Formats: sequence, C-alpha cells, structure tokens
Amino acid sequence: MEERLAIVASHGFPLEKYMVTYRQMLEACLKNVEEQGLTDSDAYRSIQEKFQVLSLAPQRYETKKRAIVLAANYAYVDQVLTTIKSIVFHHRNIRFLLD
Repeated sequence: MEERLAIVASHGFPLEKYMVTYRQMLEACLKNVEEQGLTDSDAYRSIQEKFQVLSLAPQRYETKKRAIVLAANYAYVDQVLTTIKSIVFHHRNIRFLLD
C-alpha cells in the first residue's frame, strides 16, 4: 500500500481517499493483532508506527471545488497556460473557465 501511495502522489493525484483507506486498514490490522495477543511482535510495532505517523498528518481536505475565470485572446495563450500550470501546481480542486 505504501508503494501505491508513493506512485499516486508522484503523479499529482489528491491522496485524501487513499489516506483514509490506508488509515482504516492500519487500524483494523492493529485491532486484529491485539485480539490475537501479538502486541510484542515487530509487525505490530511497525503497523503502530505507521498509524501514528498518519495520525499526525494534517486532516484538512477540501472537497469543494473553486473556480477561476480567465479571459484572454489567442495572443496571450502562452501566458494563460503558464498561469494555469502555476495555479494547478500549488493548489488542488480548481476548476478553470476560459473565455
């Protein structure tokens, strides 16, 4: 799962759905290991460390999309593309309307 998260992150996808699923999976694994009485194992410690790291990660995820309206003629197409690339690099959940 960790490799999958790394691949998804490197492609610029928002990770909130994957992080929530991964956190739930780790929590279920921890409960199963505790029920079996294997709390002294290395695997349990490893899962617990990963769960703690995910718990420290910021939980702030925006689901609302924002809209940006850009108006320009064809002579400014390079500047508009540069603007869009810059905004998308720094922000997620953006919708562009071009006129």
